[in-house]
Amino acid sequence: MGTVNSNTLEITATNFTVASTNFLTLTNGTFKLSTTATITPFTGNTTLPLSTGLWVNNASAVVNTTGGSITLYGKLNVSSGTLNIGNATNNNLTSYGGVVTFNGGSINIASRLDKAGTPTLSFFNMTNGTLTLNTVGSTTAGAAPFRMDEVGATFNMTGGTIIIRRSGAGNLGYVNVGSTGTVTGGTLQIGDASTPAAQTIQINSTKEIGNLLVNSANANAILMTNSLVLTNDVTVNSGTLNANNLNLTLGGNWLDNGTFTPGIGTVTFDGTNQSITKTTGETFNHLSLTGTGTKTLGGNVTTNGDLTINAAAILDITTNNYNVNVGSNWINNGNFLAQNGTVTFNGTVAQTIGGTSITNFRNITLNNSAGASLTNAQNLLGTLTLSFGTFATNGQVFTLVSDASGTARIATIPPFGADITGNITMQRYIDAGATNWRFLTTAVSGTTLADWNDDFITSGFIGSDYPLWPTPANPWSSIYFYDETVLGIEDSGYVAATNITNTVAVGQGVWVWSGDTIIGTQPFTIDVTGPANKGNISLPLTYTASAGIFDDGWNMVGNPYPSTLDWDSPSITKTGINNAIYIFNPDL
Repeated sequence: MGTVNSNTLEITATNFTVASTNFLTLTNGTFKLSTTATITPFTGNTTLPLSTGLWVNNASAVVNTTGGSITLYGKLNVSSGTLNIGNATNNNLTSYGGVVTFNGGSINIASRLDKAGTPTLSFFNMTNGTLTLNTVGSTTAGAAPFRMDEVGATFNMTGGTIIIRRSGAGNLGYVNVGSTGTVTGGTLQIGDASTPAAQTIQINSTKEIGNLLVNSANANAILMTNSLVLTNDVTVNSGTLNANNLNLTLGGNWLDNGTFTPGIGTVTFDGTNQSITKTTGETFNHLSLTGTGTKTLGGNVTTNGDLTINAAAILDITTNNYNVNVGSNWINNGNFLAQNGTVTFNGTVAQTIGGTSITNFRNITLNNSAGASLTNAQNLLGTLTLSFGTFATNGQVFTLVSDASGTARIATIPPFGADITGNITMQRYIDAGATNWRFLTTAVSGTTLADWNDDFITSGFIGSDYPLWPTPANPWSSIYFYDETVLGIEDSGYVAATNITNTVAVGQGVWVWSGDTIIGTQPFTIDVTGPANKGNISLPLTYTASAGIFDDGWNMVGNPYPSTLDWDSPSITKTGINNAIYIFNPDL
Protein backbone atom coordinates (compact mmCIF):
# COMPACT_ATOMS: atom_id res chain seq x y z
CA MET A 1 0.00 0.00 0.00
CA GLY A 2 2.98 2.34 -0.14
CA THR A 3 3.97 4.74 2.60
CA VAL A 4 1.05 7.22 2.58
CA ASN A 5 -2.55 6.91 3.73
CA SER A 6 -3.86 8.23 0.41
CA ASN A 7 -3.30 4.75 -1.01
CA THR A 8 -6.59 2.98 -0.32
CA LEU A 9 -7.84 -0.59 -0.16
CA GLU A 10 -11.59 -0.23 -0.72
CA ILE A 11 -13.93 -3.15 -0.03
CA THR A 12 -17.02 -3.00 -2.25
CA ALA A 13 -17.83 -6.68 -2.75
CA THR A 14 -21.31 -7.56 -1.51
CA ASN A 15 -20.12 -10.98 -0.29
CA PHE A 16 -17.27 -9.64 1.84
CA THR A 17 -16.77 -11.69 5.02
CA VAL A 18 -13.99 -12.29 7.52
CA ALA A 19 -13.34 -15.45 9.44
CA SER A 20 -12.47 -13.92 12.79
CA THR A 21 -11.99 -10.76 14.83
CA ASN A 22 -8.76 -8.79 15.20
CA PHE A 23 -7.89 -9.60 11.62
CA LEU A 24 -6.56 -6.22 10.49
CA THR A 25 -3.11 -4.71 10.91
CA LEU A 26 -2.50 -1.30 9.35
CA THR A 27 1.07 -0.25 8.62
CA ASN A 28 0.57 1.87 5.48
CA GLY A 29 -2.46 2.99 3.46
CA THR A 30 -6.19 3.26 4.23
CA PHE A 31 -8.69 0.46 4.76
CA LYS A 32 -12.06 1.65 3.36
CA LEU A 33 -15.20 -0.40 4.00
CA SER A 34 -17.78 0.48 1.32
CA THR A 35 -20.05 -2.54 1.53
CA THR A 36 -22.58 -4.07 3.88
CA ALA A 37 -20.67 -5.90 6.59
CA THR A 38 -20.25 -6.13 10.35
CA ILE A 39 -16.63 -6.59 11.35
CA THR A 40 -14.40 -6.37 14.41
CA PRO A 41 -10.97 -5.58 12.97
CA PHE A 42 -9.33 -4.75 16.32
CA THR A 43 -9.54 -6.17 19.83
CA GLY A 44 -7.45 -4.55 22.51
CA ASN A 45 -5.44 -1.35 22.20
CA THR A 46 -4.67 -0.44 18.59
CA THR A 47 -2.43 2.16 16.96
CA LEU A 48 -3.11 3.68 13.54
CA PRO A 49 0.28 5.00 12.32
CA LEU A 50 0.74 8.31 10.51
CA SER A 51 0.68 6.68 7.07
CA THR A 52 -2.54 4.73 7.71
CA GLY A 53 -6.26 5.37 7.76
CA LEU A 54 -9.57 3.71 8.58
CA TRP A 55 -12.68 4.69 6.58
CA VAL A 56 -16.29 3.51 7.09
CA ASN A 57 -18.30 4.28 3.95
CA ASN A 58 -21.53 2.27 3.75
CA ALA A 59 -24.84 2.95 5.49
CA SER A 60 -25.12 -0.72 6.51
CA ALA A 61 -21.50 -1.15 7.53
CA VAL A 62 -20.71 -1.68 11.22
CA VAL A 63 -17.14 -1.59 12.49
CA ASN A 64 -16.53 -2.61 16.11
CA THR A 65 -13.33 -2.25 18.09
CA THR A 66 -13.38 -3.86 21.53
CA GLY A 67 -11.28 -4.31 24.60
CA GLY A 68 -9.18 -1.18 24.34
CA SER A 69 -8.49 2.23 22.81
CA ILE A 70 -7.44 3.46 19.38
CA THR A 71 -4.38 5.69 19.23
CA LEU A 72 -4.56 7.80 16.09
CA TYR A 73 -1.54 9.21 14.28
CA GLY A 74 -3.11 8.85 10.84
CA LYS A 75 -6.66 9.41 9.58
CA LEU A 76 -10.08 8.25 10.73
CA ASN A 77 -13.01 8.89 8.38
CA VAL A 78 -16.68 7.97 8.74
CA SER A 79 -18.96 9.07 5.90
CA SER A 80 -21.78 6.56 6.51
CA GLY A 81 -22.38 3.47 8.60
CA THR A 82 -21.43 2.91 12.24
CA LEU A 83 -18.11 2.87 14.06
CA ASN A 84 -18.08 1.66 17.67
CA ILE A 85 -14.84 2.31 19.56
CA GLY A 86 -14.37 0.39 22.81
CA ASN A 87 -16.81 -1.36 25.09
CA ALA A 88 -15.48 -0.51 28.55
CA THR A 89 -14.65 2.44 30.77
CA ASN A 90 -11.67 4.48 29.51
CA ASN A 91 -11.70 2.90 26.02
CA ASN A 92 -10.87 6.04 24.03
CA LEU A 93 -10.04 7.45 20.64
CA THR A 94 -6.78 9.26 21.41
CA SER A 95 -5.22 11.54 18.82
CA TYR A 96 -1.49 12.08 18.45
CA GLY A 97 -1.94 14.76 15.81
CA GLY A 98 -4.33 12.56 13.85
CA VAL A 99 -7.08 13.74 11.50
CA VAL A 100 -10.67 12.85 12.40
CA THR A 101 -13.28 13.46 9.68
CA PHE A 102 -17.00 12.76 10.10
CA ASN A 103 -19.23 13.32 7.07
CA GLY A 104 -22.11 11.05 8.09
CA GLY A 105 -23.06 7.90 9.92
CA SER A 106 -22.64 7.23 13.64
CA ILE A 107 -19.56 7.06 15.83
CA ASN A 108 -19.92 5.76 19.38
CA ILE A 109 -16.95 5.99 21.73
CA ALA A 110 -17.11 4.15 25.05
CA SER A 111 -15.16 6.89 26.80
CA ARG A 112 -13.39 9.91 25.30
CA LEU A 113 -12.28 11.61 22.12
CA ASP A 114 -9.01 12.74 23.62
CA LYS A 115 -5.63 14.15 22.75
CA ALA A 116 -2.34 12.53 23.67
CA GLY A 117 -0.03 15.35 24.62
CA THR A 118 0.57 19.07 24.47
CA PRO A 119 3.04 19.06 21.54
CA THR A 120 0.60 17.30 19.19
CA LEU A 121 -2.01 19.29 17.26
CA SER A 122 -5.16 17.37 16.42
CA PHE A 123 -7.49 17.92 13.47
CA PHE A 124 -11.27 17.50 13.77
CA ASN A 125 -13.64 17.98 10.83
CA MET A 126 -17.39 17.30 10.95
CA THR A 127 -20.04 18.03 8.32
CA ASN A 128 -22.70 15.44 9.19
CA GLY A 129 -23.44 12.38 11.26
CA THR A 130 -23.54 11.75 15.01
CA LEU A 131 -20.64 11.38 17.42
CA THR A 132 -21.70 9.97 20.80
CA LEU A 133 -19.14 10.14 23.61
CA ASN A 134 -18.79 8.46 26.99
CA THR A 135 -21.34 5.77 26.30
CA VAL A 136 -19.81 3.61 29.06
CA GLY A 137 -17.73 5.86 31.31
CA SER A 138 -14.56 7.87 31.90
CA THR A 139 -12.65 8.03 35.18
CA THR A 140 -9.41 9.74 34.13
CA ALA A 141 -8.89 12.93 36.12
CA GLY A 142 -8.63 16.10 34.04
CA ALA A 143 -9.80 14.42 30.83
CA ALA A 144 -13.14 15.49 29.34
CA PRO A 145 -15.18 13.14 27.11
CA PHE A 146 -14.44 15.64 24.33
CA ARG A 147 -11.04 17.25 24.80
CA MET A 148 -9.28 19.52 22.34
CA ASP A 149 -7.21 21.92 24.42
CA GLU A 150 -4.02 22.30 22.38
CA VAL A 151 -3.50 25.87 21.20
CA GLY A 152 -3.43 25.72 17.41
CA ALA A 153 -5.41 22.50 16.99
CA THR A 154 -7.94 22.61 14.13
CA PHE A 155 -11.69 22.26 14.73
CA ASN A 156 -14.05 22.62 11.76
CA MET A 157 -17.78 21.93 12.08
CA THR A 158 -20.53 22.75 9.61
CA GLY A 159 -23.07 20.07 10.54
CA GLY A 160 -23.66 16.89 12.49
CA THR A 161 -24.08 16.34 16.22
CA ILE A 162 -21.65 15.73 19.08
CA ILE A 163 -23.45 14.06 22.01
CA ILE A 164 -22.00 13.97 25.53
CA ARG A 165 -24.02 11.17 27.12
CA ARG A 166 -22.57 11.35 30.62
CA SER A 167 -20.02 13.38 32.54
CA GLY A 168 -16.39 12.42 32.87
CA ALA A 169 -14.26 12.61 36.00
CA GLY A 170 -14.87 15.86 37.88
CA ASN A 171 -18.04 16.52 35.85
CA LEU A 172 -15.98 17.30 32.75
CA GLY A 173 -17.88 17.19 29.48
CA TYR A 174 -16.84 19.29 26.49
CA VAL A 175 -13.49 21.12 26.40
CA ASN A 176 -12.47 22.98 23.25
CA VAL A 177 -9.95 25.64 24.21
CA GLY A 178 -7.43 27.29 21.92
CA SER A 179 -8.40 25.63 18.65
CA THR A 180 -8.60 27.36 15.28
CA GLY A 181 -10.93 26.58 12.39
CA THR A 182 -14.43 27.40 11.20
CA VAL A 183 -17.80 26.69 12.82
CA THR A 184 -20.96 27.50 10.85
CA GLY A 185 -23.32 24.79 12.06
CA GLY A 186 -23.65 21.48 13.82
CA THR A 187 -24.89 20.75 17.33
CA LEU A 188 -23.36 20.07 20.71
CA GLN A 189 -25.92 17.92 22.52
CA ILE A 190 -25.78 17.39 26.26
CA GLY A 191 -27.58 14.19 27.26
CA ASP A 192 -29.80 11.76 25.39
CA ALA A 193 -32.35 9.05 26.15
CA SER A 194 -29.62 6.86 27.71
CA THR A 195 -28.15 9.47 30.05
CA PRO A 196 -28.12 8.15 33.64
CA ALA A 197 -29.53 10.15 36.52
CA ALA A 198 -27.89 13.26 38.01
CA GLN A 199 -25.29 14.07 35.36
CA THR A 200 -23.58 17.47 35.64
CA ILE A 201 -21.75 18.03 32.37
CA GLN A 202 -19.40 20.99 32.01
CA ILE A 203 -18.90 23.02 28.82
CA ASN A 204 -15.64 24.95 28.51
CA SER A 205 -15.05 26.33 25.03
CA THR A 206 -13.27 29.31 23.55
CA LYS A 207 -14.37 28.06 20.13
CA GLU A 208 -17.86 28.96 19.01
CA ILE A 209 -20.50 26.24 18.78
CA GLY A 210 -23.13 25.92 16.06
CA ASN A 211 -26.14 24.87 18.17
CA LEU A 212 -26.47 23.85 21.81
CA LEU A 213 -29.08 21.24 22.72
CA VAL A 214 -29.78 20.01 26.26
CA ASN A 215 -31.80 16.86 25.71
CA SER A 216 -32.20 14.87 28.92
CA ALA A 217 -34.05 15.51 32.16
CA ASN A 218 -31.04 13.88 33.85
CA ALA A 219 -28.56 16.40 32.42
CA ASN A 220 -27.34 19.62 34.01
CA ALA A 221 -25.24 21.43 31.39
CA ILE A 222 -23.06 24.05 33.06
CA LEU A 223 -20.68 26.58 31.53
CA MET A 224 -17.19 26.63 33.00
CA THR A 225 -14.30 29.13 32.84
CA ASN A 226 -15.15 30.69 29.47
CA SER A 227 -18.24 32.45 28.16
CA LEU A 228 -19.92 30.65 25.27
CA VAL A 229 -20.64 31.87 21.73
CA LEU A 230 -23.09 30.08 19.43
CA THR A 231 -23.56 30.82 15.76
CA ASN A 232 -27.11 29.47 15.87
CA ASP A 233 -29.66 28.16 18.41
CA VAL A 234 -29.94 27.31 22.09
CA THR A 235 -32.54 24.62 22.81
CA VAL A 236 -33.32 23.09 26.20
CA ASN A 237 -35.76 20.28 25.48
CA SER A 238 -35.41 18.98 29.03
CA GLY A 239 -32.90 19.22 31.84
CA THR A 240 -31.00 22.33 32.90
CA LEU A 241 -28.69 24.86 31.30
CA ASN A 242 -26.66 26.75 33.91
CA ALA A 243 -24.76 29.83 32.70
CA ASN A 244 -22.76 29.76 35.94
CA ASN A 245 -22.31 33.57 36.00
CA LEU A 246 -20.74 33.52 32.51
CA ASN A 247 -21.96 35.20 29.34
CA LEU A 248 -23.76 33.44 26.52
CA THR A 249 -24.07 34.86 22.99
CA LEU A 250 -26.19 33.33 20.24
CA GLY A 251 -26.97 34.13 16.63
CA GLY A 252 -30.12 32.01 16.39
CA ASN A 253 -33.25 31.20 18.38
CA TRP A 254 -33.80 30.46 22.07
CA LEU A 255 -36.22 27.67 23.05
CA ASP A 256 -36.43 26.53 26.66
CA ASN A 257 -38.71 23.69 27.70
CA GLY A 258 -36.55 22.87 30.71
CA THR A 259 -34.69 25.11 33.15
CA PHE A 260 -32.26 27.97 32.57
CA THR A 261 -30.15 29.29 35.45
CA PRO A 262 -28.75 32.68 34.42
CA GLY A 263 -26.42 33.56 37.30
CA ILE A 264 -25.10 37.12 37.00
CA GLY A 265 -23.98 37.02 33.37
CA THR A 266 -25.43 38.41 30.14
CA VAL A 267 -27.28 36.60 27.38
CA THR A 268 -26.76 38.41 24.07
CA PHE A 269 -28.82 37.87 20.92
CA ASP A 270 -26.67 39.13 18.05
CA GLY A 271 -28.27 37.55 14.98
CA THR A 272 -31.18 38.59 12.77
CA ASN A 273 -34.88 37.83 13.25
CA GLN A 274 -34.41 35.72 16.37
CA SER A 275 -37.07 34.29 18.69
CA ILE A 276 -36.99 33.97 22.50
CA THR A 277 -39.41 31.31 23.67
CA LYS A 278 -40.37 29.74 26.96
CA THR A 279 -44.10 29.30 27.27
CA THR A 280 -44.03 29.60 31.07
CA GLY A 281 -41.80 32.68 30.93
CA GLU A 282 -37.99 32.95 30.75
CA THR A 283 -35.70 34.65 33.26
CA PHE A 284 -32.35 36.16 32.30
CA ASN A 285 -29.92 38.25 34.31
CA HIS A 286 -28.78 40.89 31.81
CA LEU A 287 -30.43 40.60 28.39
CA SER A 288 -28.76 42.35 25.45
CA LEU A 289 -30.31 42.49 21.97
CA THR A 290 -27.79 43.38 19.27
CA GLY A 291 -27.29 42.52 15.62
CA THR A 292 -30.09 43.45 13.22
CA GLY A 293 -33.67 42.43 12.62
CA THR A 294 -36.45 41.62 15.05
CA LYS A 295 -36.15 39.69 18.31
CA THR A 296 -39.59 38.12 18.79
CA LEU A 297 -40.92 36.95 22.15
CA GLY A 298 -42.66 33.59 22.46
CA GLY A 299 -43.46 34.05 26.15
CA ASN A 300 -43.06 36.49 29.01
CA VAL A 301 -39.48 37.58 29.75
CA THR A 302 -37.94 38.66 33.06
CA THR A 303 -34.52 40.24 33.52
CA ASN A 304 -32.98 40.35 36.97
CA GLY A 305 -30.57 42.95 35.58
CA ASP A 306 -30.56 45.29 32.58
CA LEU A 307 -32.51 44.94 29.37
CA THR A 308 -30.63 46.56 26.48
CA ILE A 309 -31.94 47.01 22.93
CA ASN A 310 -29.00 48.11 20.82
CA ALA A 311 -29.06 50.17 17.63
CA ALA A 312 -30.59 48.34 14.61
CA ALA A 313 -32.26 45.76 16.89
CA ILE A 314 -36.03 45.49 17.40
CA LEU A 315 -37.80 43.82 20.33
CA ASP A 316 -41.34 42.70 19.44
CA ILE A 317 -43.59 41.28 22.15
CA THR A 318 -45.99 40.20 19.35
CA THR A 319 -49.78 40.30 19.18
CA ASN A 320 -49.81 37.71 21.99
CA ASN A 321 -48.93 40.73 24.16
CA TYR A 322 -46.28 39.04 26.25
CA ASN A 323 -45.08 40.96 29.28
CA VAL A 324 -41.56 42.09 30.13
CA ASN A 325 -40.34 42.38 33.74
CA VAL A 326 -37.17 44.41 34.29
CA GLY A 327 -35.19 44.12 37.53
CA SER A 328 -32.67 46.86 36.78
CA ASN A 329 -32.33 49.37 33.93
CA TRP A 330 -34.13 49.74 30.60
CA ILE A 331 -31.74 50.87 27.83
CA ASN A 332 -33.33 51.28 24.40
CA ASN A 333 -31.00 52.37 21.63
CA GLY A 334 -33.05 50.56 18.98
CA ASN A 335 -36.78 49.95 18.65
CA PHE A 336 -39.44 48.42 20.89
CA LEU A 337 -42.77 47.16 19.53
CA ALA A 338 -44.97 47.25 22.62
CA GLN A 339 -48.19 45.93 21.03
CA ASN A 340 -50.63 45.75 24.00
CA GLY A 341 -48.18 44.30 26.51
CA THR A 342 -46.88 45.62 29.82
CA VAL A 343 -43.34 46.43 30.95
CA THR A 344 -43.04 46.08 34.72
CA PHE A 345 -40.16 47.63 36.66
CA ASN A 346 -39.89 45.47 39.77
CA GLY A 347 -36.31 45.76 40.97
CA THR A 348 -35.09 46.29 44.51
CA VAL A 349 -32.78 49.26 43.83
CA ALA A 350 -33.47 52.49 41.95
CA GLN A 351 -34.04 51.83 38.24
CA THR A 352 -33.57 54.01 35.17
CA ILE A 353 -35.53 54.10 31.91
CA GLY A 354 -33.47 55.47 29.05
CA GLY A 355 -31.29 54.90 26.02
CA THR A 356 -30.88 56.98 22.89
CA SER A 357 -34.29 56.02 21.46
CA ILE A 358 -37.70 57.20 22.64
CA THR A 359 -39.58 54.07 23.70
CA ASN A 360 -43.26 53.85 22.86
CA PHE A 361 -44.50 51.88 25.87
CA ARG A 362 -48.04 50.54 25.81
CA ASN A 363 -48.40 49.88 29.54
CA ILE A 364 -45.91 50.50 32.36
CA THR A 365 -46.15 49.15 35.89
CA LEU A 366 -43.84 50.31 38.68
CA ASN A 367 -43.56 47.94 41.64
CA ASN A 368 -40.29 48.94 43.30
CA SER A 369 -40.05 50.84 46.57
CA ALA A 370 -36.74 52.35 45.38
CA GLY A 371 -38.53 53.87 42.37
CA ALA A 372 -37.63 54.47 38.74
CA SER A 373 -36.54 57.60 36.86
CA LEU A 374 -36.30 58.63 33.23
CA THR A 375 -32.96 59.46 31.63
CA ASN A 376 -34.43 60.48 28.28
CA ALA A 377 -37.83 61.19 26.72
CA GLN A 378 -40.41 58.37 26.76
CA ASN A 379 -43.93 57.88 25.39
CA LEU A 380 -46.87 56.07 26.99
CA LEU A 381 -49.66 54.75 24.77
CA GLY A 382 -51.70 52.91 27.40
CA THR A 383 -51.69 52.93 31.21
CA LEU A 384 -49.09 53.83 33.84
CA THR A 385 -49.81 51.79 36.99
CA LEU A 386 -47.98 52.84 40.14
CA SER A 387 -48.21 49.89 42.51
CA PHE A 388 -45.25 50.87 44.67
CA GLY A 389 -42.45 53.42 44.44
CA THR A 390 -41.99 56.84 42.85
CA PHE A 391 -41.96 57.30 39.09
CA ALA A 392 -39.74 60.34 38.49
CA THR A 393 -39.80 61.99 35.07
CA ASN A 394 -36.56 63.64 36.16
CA GLY A 395 -36.69 66.65 33.83
CA GLN A 396 -37.33 64.45 30.78
CA VAL A 397 -40.36 64.61 28.48
CA PHE A 398 -42.87 61.92 29.43
CA THR A 399 -45.75 62.06 26.97
CA LEU A 400 -49.14 60.47 27.49
CA VAL A 401 -49.96 59.98 23.83
CA SER A 402 -53.42 60.53 22.40
CA ASP A 403 -54.36 59.41 18.89
CA ALA A 404 -57.31 58.02 16.98
CA SER A 405 -57.07 54.71 18.88
CA GLY A 406 -57.20 56.19 22.38
CA THR A 407 -55.51 58.29 25.06
CA ALA A 408 -52.87 57.18 27.56
CA ARG A 409 -53.64 57.49 31.26
CA ILE A 410 -52.29 57.19 34.78
CA ALA A 411 -54.20 54.64 36.84
CA THR A 412 -55.39 55.39 40.37
CA ILE A 413 -52.36 56.08 42.57
CA PRO A 414 -52.43 54.30 45.95
CA PRO A 415 -52.55 56.73 48.89
CA PHE A 416 -49.33 55.35 50.39
CA GLY A 417 -46.05 54.15 48.87
CA ALA A 418 -46.56 55.26 45.26
CA ASP A 419 -46.21 58.59 43.46
CA ILE A 420 -45.25 60.36 40.25
CA THR A 421 -43.00 63.42 40.31
CA GLY A 422 -41.86 65.89 37.66
CA ASN A 423 -43.67 67.03 34.55
CA ILE A 424 -45.79 65.05 32.15
CA THR A 425 -47.03 66.06 28.73
CA MET A 426 -50.71 65.20 28.37
CA GLN A 427 -52.09 65.00 24.85
CA ARG A 428 -55.67 65.06 23.58
CA TYR A 429 -56.46 63.99 20.04
CA ILE A 430 -59.24 65.84 18.19
CA ASP A 431 -60.54 64.03 15.14
CA ALA A 432 -61.56 65.60 11.87
CA GLY A 433 -64.88 67.41 11.79
CA ALA A 434 -66.42 70.80 12.20
CA THR A 435 -64.60 73.91 13.35
CA ASN A 436 -66.69 74.67 16.39
CA TRP A 437 -66.79 75.21 20.13
CA ARG A 438 -65.28 72.51 22.36
CA PHE A 439 -64.98 72.03 26.12
CA LEU A 440 -61.37 71.70 27.32
CA THR A 441 -59.57 71.45 30.64
CA THR A 442 -56.09 70.47 31.85
CA ALA A 443 -54.68 67.37 33.56
CA VAL A 444 -51.61 69.20 34.91
CA SER A 445 -51.05 72.16 37.18
CA GLY A 446 -49.68 75.50 36.02
CA THR A 447 -51.43 75.55 32.64
CA THR A 448 -51.97 78.87 30.87
CA LEU A 449 -53.62 79.65 27.56
CA ALA A 450 -50.13 79.86 26.08
CA ASP A 451 -49.91 76.05 26.34
CA TRP A 452 -52.69 75.76 23.75
CA ASN A 453 -51.65 78.62 21.50
CA ASP A 454 -49.39 76.35 19.41
CA ASP A 455 -52.17 73.77 18.96
CA PHE A 456 -54.92 75.86 17.36
CA ILE A 457 -55.52 79.45 16.23
CA THR A 458 -56.67 81.92 18.89
CA SER A 459 -58.08 85.44 18.68
CA GLY A 460 -59.53 88.35 20.60
CA PHE A 461 -57.14 88.78 23.55
CA ILE A 462 -53.60 89.94 24.29
CA GLY A 463 -51.00 87.45 23.08
CA SER A 464 -53.41 85.50 20.86
CA ASP A 465 -52.70 84.91 17.17
CA TYR A 466 -55.18 87.63 16.13
CA PRO A 467 -55.75 89.87 19.18
CA LEU A 468 -57.68 92.59 17.28
CA TRP A 469 -59.73 90.43 14.92
CA PRO A 470 -62.10 91.34 13.33
CA THR A 471 -61.77 94.97 14.53
CA PRO A 472 -59.75 96.64 17.28
CA ALA A 473 -62.92 98.12 18.68
CA ASN A 474 -64.73 94.81 18.86
CA PRO A 475 -62.28 91.86 18.99
CA TRP A 476 -63.83 88.39 18.91
CA SER A 477 -62.57 86.07 21.66
CA SER A 478 -62.11 82.42 20.74
CA ILE A 479 -61.73 81.31 24.39
CA TYR A 480 -64.14 81.76 27.31
CA PHE A 481 -64.16 80.85 30.96
CA TYR A 482 -67.40 80.61 32.97
CA ASP A 483 -68.48 82.41 36.14
CA GLU A 484 -71.70 81.07 37.62
CA THR A 485 -72.05 84.05 39.97
CA VAL A 486 -72.71 86.50 37.10
CA LEU A 487 -76.38 87.43 37.32
CA GLY A 488 -78.70 86.76 34.44
CA ILE A 489 -79.47 83.95 32.08
CA GLU A 490 -77.13 80.99 31.58
CA ASP A 491 -75.16 82.62 28.74
CA SER A 492 -74.34 85.62 30.93
CA GLY A 493 -71.71 83.61 32.80
CA TYR A 494 -69.30 83.26 29.85
CA VAL A 495 -66.24 85.45 30.47
CA ALA A 496 -63.86 86.13 27.59
CA ALA A 497 -60.14 85.47 27.97
CA THR A 498 -58.10 88.63 28.38
CA ASN A 499 -54.48 87.52 28.04
CA ILE A 500 -52.45 84.56 26.82
CA THR A 501 -51.13 84.34 30.38
CA ASN A 502 -54.59 83.58 31.83
CA THR A 503 -54.29 80.44 33.95
CA VAL A 504 -56.45 77.35 33.70
CA ALA A 505 -57.11 76.24 37.26
CA VAL A 506 -57.24 72.59 38.26
CA GLY A 507 -60.61 71.25 37.18
CA GLN A 508 -61.63 74.49 35.45
CA GLY A 509 -63.56 74.11 32.21
CA VAL A 510 -62.75 76.28 29.20
CA TRP A 511 -64.97 76.98 26.16
CA VAL A 512 -62.76 77.05 23.05
CA TRP A 513 -63.38 77.68 19.36
CA SER A 514 -60.93 75.38 17.59
CA GLY A 515 -60.15 74.09 14.13
CA ASP A 516 -57.76 74.72 11.27
CA THR A 517 -60.19 76.39 8.81
CA ILE A 518 -63.43 78.32 9.13
CA ILE A 519 -65.59 75.52 7.76
CA GLY A 520 -63.85 72.38 9.01
CA THR A 521 -60.80 70.84 10.61
CA GLN A 522 -58.38 67.99 10.02
CA PRO A 523 -57.26 65.88 13.00
CA PHE A 524 -55.05 67.74 15.45
CA THR A 525 -53.61 67.19 18.92
CA ILE A 526 -53.72 69.44 21.98
CA ASP A 527 -51.09 69.08 24.71
CA VAL A 528 -50.19 70.60 28.05
CA THR A 529 -47.06 70.08 30.16
CA GLY A 530 -46.67 70.26 33.93
CA PRO A 531 -46.92 68.21 37.13
CA ALA A 532 -49.76 65.69 36.93
CA ASN A 533 -52.87 66.45 38.95
CA LYS A 534 -53.23 63.66 41.52
CA GLY A 535 -54.71 62.79 44.88
CA ASN A 536 -58.10 63.91 46.14
CA ILE A 537 -59.28 67.06 44.35
CA SER A 538 -62.29 69.10 45.42
CA LEU A 539 -64.02 71.26 42.83
CA PRO A 540 -66.01 73.97 44.67
CA LEU A 541 -69.29 74.75 42.92
CA THR A 542 -71.63 77.70 43.34
CA TYR A 543 -75.34 78.27 43.00
CA THR A 544 -76.53 81.84 42.53
CA ALA A 545 -80.26 82.49 42.34
CA SER A 546 -80.84 84.85 39.47
CA ALA A 547 -82.85 83.97 36.38
CA GLY A 548 -84.57 80.76 37.45
CA ILE A 549 -83.86 77.07 37.84
CA PHE A 550 -83.06 76.52 34.15
CA ASP A 551 -80.40 79.26 34.07
CA ASP A 552 -78.93 79.21 37.57
CA GLY A 553 -76.29 76.88 39.02
CA TRP A 554 -74.36 76.08 35.87
CA ASN A 555 -70.65 75.47 36.61
CA MET A 556 -68.10 74.64 33.89
CA VAL A 557 -65.69 72.07 35.33
CA GLY A 558 -63.47 69.44 33.75
CA ASN A 559 -61.87 66.12 34.59
CA PRO A 560 -58.72 67.23 36.44
CA TYR A 561 -56.84 63.93 36.13
CA PRO A 562 -54.62 62.43 33.40
CA SER A 563 -57.08 59.57 33.19
CA THR A 564 -60.66 58.74 32.38
CA LEU A 565 -63.20 58.90 35.20
CA ASP A 566 -66.06 56.59 36.09
CA TRP A 567 -68.97 58.95 36.76
CA ASP A 568 -70.75 56.23 38.75
CA SER A 569 -67.73 55.41 40.93
CA PRO A 570 -68.45 55.63 44.69
CA SER A 571 -65.07 57.39 44.98
CA ILE A 572 -66.58 60.47 43.33
CA THR A 573 -68.71 62.39 45.79
CA LYS A 574 -71.36 64.46 44.02
CA THR A 575 -73.15 66.87 46.34
CA GLY A 576 -75.92 69.07 44.99
CA ILE A 577 -75.31 67.92 41.41
CA ASN A 578 -77.88 66.63 38.97
CA ASN A 579 -76.92 62.99 38.37
CA ALA A 580 -76.97 63.24 34.60
CA ILE A 581 -74.40 63.30 31.80
CA TYR A 582 -74.73 65.23 28.55
CA ILE A 583 -72.20 64.91 25.72
CA PHE A 584 -71.52 67.89 23.49
CA ASN A 585 -70.78 66.94 19.89
CA PRO A 586 -69.19 69.85 17.98
CA ASP A 587 -69.89 68.13 14.66
CA LEU A 588 -73.68 68.40 15.06
